[in-house]
Amino acid sequence: MNKIEFQQWLSNELGMKVDDNTEFFTDLDLFEEDIEIFFLKFISKFEIDAEGFDYEEYNPRKVGLFDGLLKTKRVKTFKTDHLIQVISNKKWFDPDCL
Repeated sequence: MNKIEFQQWLSNELGMKVDDNTEFFTDLDLFEEDIEIFFLKFISKFEIDAEGFDYEEYNPRKVGLFDGLLKTKRVKTFKTDHLIQVISNKKWFDPDCL
């Protein structure tokens, strides 16, 4: 699957256009359950070892406004290229925060 096909798969799974600039999951207006379902589909389809993935660190609805303002906790984000690297490695790793 090339990058364009992968972005099409992402768009189909998420029900919205995904491109190189999309920040997961802050740019996507998804409910918590949708984020979790997407990630489970992603790790299953691409056979990813997800040990070390902390769902709450990537969920913008789990990191509150005051956490961000006080810099006590910041939601982690990533872009399509990171997911492509994860697929290549077959193992989840945290990206550098954007």
